[in-house]
Amino acid sequence: MIKTIKSKLSHTLSVGEKYQTLTGRSKWNLIFDFIRCNLKYGCTEEDYIGMEFYKKSNNERRKYLTSRKNREGIYNKFLSTEDKNLYRRKSEFNKYFQDFIHHKWISSISSSENEIIDFINNLGRVIVKPEVGDSGIGIHLINASDESQIKNLIQSIREGNQYIIEEVIIQCEEMASFNPSSVNTCRIETVTDKEGKAHLLNTIVIIGGKGSIVSNTHTGGVMAHIDPDSGIIDSKGRNPNGELFSKHPGTGSKLIGQKIPYWKDVIELALTLAEKRPSARYIGWDIAITANGPELIEGNNQPGYCTQACDMVGRWEIIKKYL
Repeated sequence: MIKTIKSKLSHTLSVGEKYQTLTGRSKWNLIFDFIRCNLKYGCTEEDYIGMEFYKKSNNERRKYLTSRKNREGIYNKFLSTEDKNLYRRKSEFNKYFQDFIHHKWISSISSSENEIIDFINNLGRVIVKPEVGDSGIGIHLINASDESQIKNLIQSIREGNQYIIEEVIIQCEEMASFNPSSVNTCRIETVTDKEGKAHLLNTIVIIGGKGSIVSNTHTGGVMAHIDPDSGIIDSKGRNPNGELFSKHPGTGSKLIGQKIPYWKDVIELALTLAEKRPSARYIGWDIAITANGPELIEGNNQPGYCTQACDMVGRWEIIKKYL
């Protein structure tokens, strides 16, 4: 208990040290304001910095969906254990939504070592993902030509680790132009009402960092808002530290004004997915775009709340209308 309190205190103090320059506020002013926002609105450091709570009024702050509001007001209240496990375990998710997943995949849970080795050799290269995990942690690429990589994977499986192994998705030229090393995705957030009808909540693009194979903002990547009607990026890029970018910081690619291909199909897919499992009320769908159209990657039952920072529109008041 004492160790936990010390850890939280140390973390809170670090907020004041880290963000003085970014926020233009003094260390102690920032610390006390962060503590107040944490207690009153349930925001984490990422919420506070990413959604710029340090410059917002109390009336503005209460409109935002924060970590605690999602956990207590949505996740724990509306999602069943079955729902949580479905979105938590990647192989279960892929099986349930198999009609919308067109790339090949295999699970270490239900496949033999020989089946996994044959799968990798037949495809030439694959993406390996931990069965349970987030933020892109543990995701890596394996080339069939490197036998040591395959041996390491098999050994890890023998030690009890679980993975899904997937075909590498080839994204369309427009999406690859943002950053060719990662499969850049659209994060489409939906909320289903009491009748099971899906509604659009937020639409953003997530672009990986230069050299990264995952589209994640915590590894040098950025996110930007997409106009839901036109499919055109209409905001600067932003990372979880609150930094803004007119161009991708790693590749220099233009963001504002770029149109996402197959946009209507992307939106239609997200709404269809949400209504297939309406009991999971609030989901962030990660959708890649190939030359043939949108391709489902995964669904997140606790989407990153900092996505609201892309257009600085709080979604808590909006989402409550449907719950």
